[in-house]
Amino acid sequence: PARQRPNIVDQEIEVTAQAIDVDLKQDSFVAKGRVESLRKAAPKAPGTKPGPASAPGLFEEGEPIGGKADALSYTKATGLAVYTGEVALSQSSGPGTSSNVLRADEVRLDDKKKDLTATGQVRSTIFIEQGATASARQPLTDTQLNSDRMAYTEATRTAVYSGSAVMESRNGERLAAEQIGIELLAERRALKRVDGDGISRHPFG
Repeated sequence: PARQRPNIVDQEIEVTAQAIDVDLKQDSFVAKGRVESLRKAAPKAPGTKPGPASAPGLFEEGEPIGGKADALSYTKATGLAVYTGEVALSQSSGPGTSSNVLRADEVRLDDKKKDLTATGQVRSTIFIEQGATASARQPLTDTQLNSDRMAYTEATRTAVYSGSAVMESRNGERLAAEQIGIELLAERRALKRVDGDGISRHPFG
């Protein structure tokens, strides 16, 4: 029979890999080799609703996030997860629905701040509202954002894509710049503002 791969399962995350080193004193682990992870919703406290998965605003709150990489390290005390090597994070809201996807050479995810950075061949597909206002919702539109680097800051709900950045939407709108910044509305994943310093720009929304 095939040898079962090592795995970690708790209320917040599931991880499977070819090898996993666990440090019980530091409450941390390092997984290597065909790593697969599933970040789950936070456990439900008595009398409360289930908490959201640890998700930056580029992902949907309360939905699991799947991950694949060559390696993953995580320290619970700092809440820092580092994925390296052909990283792919994906999230689907249910069967038959499209997925938010982030691919890069390395992704760093801060569970505490919900900040995220990605470096190396960053390729992302996110479903966000375009042309929305605080009071008027719009349908979710898949938006492609590619660059060399990306940094998302939850406190300001901003993502900055830098290094040959390109932003494209399904309806043909396109922005190419050395750096592209997007800002989301505070209450939901809706596009509030787009900034670009490049040679071509078509308004979004």
